[in-house]
Amino acid sequence: MARKRMEEPAHENHERWLITYADLITLLLIYFIVMYSMSKLDIDKFKNFTESLTSVLKGTAYIFENSGPSILEGLSGKNVKGTNTDVGGTTKNRQMTEEELINDIQKQVLGLIKEHGIEGKALVIQEERGLSILLKDVLFNTGSAKLTPQAKEVVHEIAKILEKVPDNNIRIEGHTDNVPIHNKYFYSNWELSTARATSVLQEILRVSKVRPERFSVVGYGEYRPIASNKTPEGRALNRRVTIVILRTVYSKAEPVR
Repeated sequence: MARKRMEEPAHENHERWLITYADLITLLLIYFIVMYSMSKLDIDKFKNFTESLTSVLKGTAYIFENSGPSILEGLSGKNVKGTNTDVGGTTKNRQMTEEELINDIQKQVLGLIKEHGIEGKALVIQEERGLSILLKDVLFNTGSAKLTPQAKEVVHEIAKILEKVPDNNIRIEGHTDNVPIHNKYFYSNWELSTARATSVLQEILRVSKVRPERFSVVGYGEYRPIASNKTPEGRALNRRVTIVILRTVYSKAEPVR
């Protein structure tokens, strides 16, 4: 009898399935966590993609005589807090979208251009990257990076307008014609264009409260012409400084501060 009892099969464990079930639940949990993380990342990327695509499709340049639709139409509708005063002196005690702000700044700069009688020497251009205030051959004497008295007046007025722009980064770009320069101050047009842009920046900072960290300075030398350098008129167009109020979306491309 004892031998028969020893040969009886051992008692089977009916709870082993719980181990497999627990492993399955753990794997499913990990799977759904990974899928959720990937979907969140794709949403952010898709949002950036749609913003960039919209800005490209909507982007249209207008010279200052054109009062057509803004290139900022179709953005996220981000509001700019605070009051704003338009050319007529009317105070707007409400939030403004970035589109409205850029359009309002454009009108104010146009009024400034007319007031100083420099319609033929200044442009306001709406581009894909933002609003460009282009000052052509009006700021400096030949071969110099020192602002003329008339130029200082214009820059001071522009500085007042820039104070109303709350957060947008501002880029100041210097350009020259292709006439070589090599004097005791500047070795080439690279240095001259950068020095001229820096002079405008320093004057803006001197007379305004715009934060310095919002600015950048670029010198393009003779390598971004907008007209032919074969005529005096073309060279005059190429000698310019451009103040660019960059759209908010472009701040993502700037170094982190």
